[in-house]
This record gives sequence, structure tokens and C-alpha cells, in this order.
Amino acid sequence: MEKIENLSLYPRPSFRRNSYLSLHGAWDYKILKDDEFKIWDKLNYDGEILVPYPLGSSYSQVNKILKPDEILIYHKKINLPKDFIIPNGHLIINFFGVDQIAILYINDHFVGKHEGGYTPFSYDILPFLNLEGDNDLYLYVKDYTDTSYYGRGKQTLKPHGIWYHPFSGIYLPVFLEATPLEYLLNIKITPLFDEGKIDIYLEATSKNIPAQILLEGEEITLPIQEHYQYQLKNIHPWSIADPYLYDFKIKYGSDEIASYFGFRKIEIKEDHKKIKRIYLNNNPIFLNGLLDQGYFANNSITPFKEEEYLRDIKIAKALGYNTLRKHLKIENPLFYYYCDKEGMLVIQDFVNGGEKYSTFITVITGFLGWHFNDSNYSLFKRNNPKGRELFKEAIKTTLTHLYNHPSIIMYTIFNEGWGQFDSKLIYELCLKNDSSRLYDVNSGWHDQKVGKIKSIHKYFVKYHEKPDKYHRLKFLSEFGGYSLIKDKENLNYPAFGYKFYRSSDDLINAISRLYYHEIIPAIPRGLSGAIYTELSDVEGEVNGLVTNSRDCVKVDQSKMRKINEDLQIEFVKNTINEEK
Repeated sequence: MEKIENLSLYPRPSFRRNSYLSLHGAWDYKILKDDEFKIWDKLNYDGEILVPYPLGSSYSQVNKILKPDEILIYHKKINLPKDFIIPNGHLIINFFGVDQIAILYINDHFVGKHEGGYTPFSYDILPFLNLEGDNDLYLYVKDYTDTSYYGRGKQTLKPHGIWYHPFSGIYLPVFLEATPLEYLLNIKITPLFDEGKIDIYLEATSKNIPAQILLEGEEITLPIQEHYQYQLKNIHPWSIADPYLYDFKIKYGSDEIASYFGFRKIEIKEDHKKIKRIYLNNNPIFLNGLLDQGYFANNSITPFKEEEYLRDIKIAKALGYNTLRKHLKIENPLFYYYCDKEGMLVIQDFVNGGEKYSTFITVITGFLGWHFNDSNYSLFKRNNPKGRELFKEAIKTTLTHLYNHPSIIMYTIFNEGWGQFDSKLIYELCLKNDSSRLYDVNSGWHDQKVGKIKSIHKYFVKYHEKPDKYHRLKFLSEFGGYSLIKDKENLNYPAFGYKFYRSSDDLINAISRLYYHEIIPAIPRGLSGAIYTELSDVEGEVNGLVTNSRDCVKVDQSKMRKINEDLQIEFVKNTINEEK
């Protein structure tokens, strides 16, 4: 079986089984018009595509755009290694990302259909397999990009400005794992920080078999689908400076999972001056971060190597930042694992969907400061009921999928009105499924006065926000966007940015003025977080602190780090209780 050595790491560090078989490598592919497609036609394939690189990336060795009236067919022959399957067990195929609609067949048998390009899905394929000899795996993919109501993030068929090329098909890990008949489905670890405990909740195929957790040198029997509170013997909090992770194993019959958790607490409360601040482990913290689009060289949403996730995190830390806002994209679990290990805080955006957006709603009204009620589905391009339900399902799946990563402290529900609807109900849905995180309900504009955060975007005017009459936390969730073109020959379309500069010196001087004249002085007035746009260039968007290829940091790193150190000094000065 073919493999790609540069994408060879186990893709799910927080839920590890010994049974693992990667399906990365060369697959056959064919692109057909809808009216030409018949499932069981004998196909002359167009060639081979390298999985898990998306169709629109040169890494896939195809580099084509899938049009809304086309279908992409993947095919791979699978011959399972001897003794890989557990007798009387299951064989699970896991897809972490296929954009947008995926229909799986094994040996002419329908297995399942998944809708939504940003959520993982799995099927037991053992009932459809020939246990000896070859098996034919077919995956049929449709991608409407921005012509329908499905989640799409920043993708468009007409790339320009802040909107990027589509990346259809498989773009995240695909792998097989063999399980026994009864096996674990999910683990949820919730820190009860002030009590020194963790709440453990296990889901499995049967409630009749207990599980055993091996933690801190102790083995404890746990029930299934019941909450169990464990008192930690050695309290070691997870923090930015000391991202300590507890390793543990869970045995459930003959199934065994290795995992980890971080012991930390995140909340919003008033400081001694009655200003709302974010507290990590009962200590105030300023979220000083970068917008992270998660796009890489060669128009790829998938990095060439998994280590590129770690590289981006280290770049941000070297510049003095403590937070990445993962923008409108769900990443490979390895990204969050690296954030967990390195002590990088993450704000995770849910992925926007909806019909074709109105410039009036998503741009003009935002800059004018007008806010409309988002129960008007027509105004916000959310007319399709199925699209709204798919967004809700994606939220629930995402919250479950990412639950155990201590680095994730906040979710962004809606960004700048893109596909926004029913904010109050969606916020309540989020809290029901995960109340351990913070939620930026309306990032930028069309504030519905919901939640604990007043979220602001400022690009063309100075930041000076009036007091929030709802007494919410002040969060500048996007600002900056200062631009410098470093690799003009690699631009896919005319360069886009908010303010352009001619040299690295000009750029860092402008950023310095922005922080010292607008951001740092706002801290005493209650500013509690700021996310600069952005970490890296993307296609024609050139407002990154590094280039799209990451081969050039555009600013003087020591100067940028000094700016961020001074910001933190100012924050500490304003949040220390003098009476103590």
C-alpha cells in the first residue's frame, strides 16, 4: 500500500489506538459532468491524485477546480494486511475532512453519505469487505463551493481580495482502524479546576462493560455514559508558560485508548476595577493574538508536512503572541495537539455557510456600525432550512471533536454577519454542548447583544470603542491588516490589503504606532484581547506578518516581540490589585 512519508504522523493524538492503517497516497480519480455520471460505469480514470491533498492544490498533482455541475470520483484498491482485522470486530474508516458532500461505496455497496466539508465522519466498512483479496473503495464528491448553503469558509469560485480558491475533495487524514466488537466511541475530560478534580464521561458501544482508566499510577473502574469525578493527586495546571499535559490510558474490554488532558480553567469575570477580563486559572490574561487562516503554499489548505503546523505556532510565539484565532476552518487534530503542547491559546471559528452574501450586510453595514436582527433569514442569506440545520449539526460535531484540547478557550460563532442567524438560539445550543469555553457570538458586527463578549473589528479607523451598556468584555477580534508585498510573482490575483507599505522598516514602524497609540492605551479602558490580521499571506491577500510560503518574516522579530512584551507589561500593571 502506498504512503506519503511527509504526511505520516498519527492524526488523532487525543484518541490513539494501536490499530492504524493510513490510506494516504495515490488514488485514482475521475472528474465527470453530472449528466455523464453513472455509478457503475467502467471508468478510464483521468490519472492519480495524492491524498490527502485537495484537488485544487498542486501538492495533489492535479491542481484543478471542481465545478458545481461536476462530480469527483476517488477510487482505491485496498488489500488488508494479514491479521489486521480483529475477529468478530469492526473495521472503521475515518475521514477528517472531505469538501463538501461525500458518498462512500465499498465493492458496489453503499456505505454512507456525509454533508459538510469541515466535520469528520466514520463508517464501519467490515460488512462490505472481501476479507481475502482486493477491495474497491469509491468516494463520490460534490462541491458547490459558494453557490449553495453549505459551509464554505473563505472559498469562492471567483477568488479575489479576502476570498480564496476552492479546495474540493479529501484534504485531511483518511485512515482505517480495527476495533473489537465492543469499543470506545468518545472520551470527555472536563477540568473542575477549583476542586482539583476532573469529570470523566465515556461513550461506548455498550453500557454493560465497565472501563478502567490508568492515571497517575492508579487504575480506576469507570461506568459508561455516567459522569465520574476523579480527585487529582498532583495538581499541575496547564498554562501558556507551562503547558503540562496529563497522559492516561483507558481500557474497555479488549479496546484500549491512549490520550491526554490539560488541567485549566477559562472564564470572564470582573477585576478589582470592575472591568471584565478573561481569567486563565483564576489569573487575568490578555488575549494577544493573530488571525490564522490555515492556508499554505501552492493554494493548499493542507500543509505539505504536518510539522508546518508546529512551525506556524513557533513563529507566532517568537513574535510574542499567545493566541491564534483559527479563522473559518477546522484543522487537522495535530494542529490543536501542537497548540496543547506548546501553550498556544486557540480561538476556533465555526465555519460559515449560507447562500450568496450581500455586500450591504457583510461589508457596508459593518463599517457604518448598523446592526440588523438576524432572525431575518432573507437579509442574512439563510433562507434554506436544511442549510441552517447543517450549521447546527456542524457545531455539535465540532464541539465534540475538539472537546479535550486545553488550548481551545473560545469559539467564534458568527463572523461579520456571514450566514448569521438566530444568534441567541445558537449561543444556547453551544452552551448546552460545551459550557466550558467562551463564545464570541457576533464577531465584528451585527451585534445581537448576546453572550459575554462585545466583539469589534477595526481596520480603516482608529480603535476607540464606547463603553458597552451591557457591561460585556471588550474584545478587538480583528484589527490591523497592514500589508507589504514580498513575493509579487506568486500572487494569484491583484494584491489586497488595508494599508500598504514599501519596506519592512515602514511596516514595523506603522505596526508599532498602531499598538502604542491605539491598542496599549485602550487596556486601562477595558480592552481585554486583540487579534491582529494576520499571521500569513494567503493567495492575493498580503497582510501577513510572514509570506504565504513562510520563507520570509516581514517584520523585525525583536521589535515585534518588544511591542508585545510592553503590551503585557501594561496589562499586568492595570490588573494587579494594589490592595493585595
